[in-house]
Amino acid sequence: MDVSASLARLHEHQDRILMILDRATDLIHGDPDRNRAGLATSRWEMARRLREYQLFKHRELFDPMIAGGDPEQRRRARLMKADCLLLSEDFQAHVARWSGVDVADDWITYRRAMLAITTRLRGTVMRERHELAQTLRLVPASASRARIAVTG
Repeated sequence: MDVSASLARLHEHQDRILMILDRATDLIHGDPDRNRAGLATSRWEMARRLREYQLFKHRELFDPMIAGGDPEQRRRARLMKADCLLLSEDFQAHVARWSGVDVADDWITYRRAMLAITTRLRGTVMRERHELAQTLRLVPASASRARIAVTG
């Protein structure tokens, strides 16, 4: 596994997600009537980016570490993968709850829910940035071979 290349791709995904979070946070502090369309766009863009990020992490990072890492790497990768799946489910529920709804009609509830999920997403991205950098530096050559076997 090329750790530098993996970290660079990881940071690219994360930086795109953080940009969307920043944009959505700016919109939520503005006028509900003026910003509802921008928030819907951000929600769907985030859903798309999070899916790409999840596929990248699972295929390129978590699964190879689980398949070929030492016990500590496997433990860390399993925990991060489980956390990723849980947050993905929670974000999908958020999207389902607020899609097709005029968020301006229940702005206070929407604002609270949106800020809660964006805070979780931002915290997860930053924690993963740190934890994956540490864990990737521990990856043995066998994990690289496992990636080839897993991804074809």
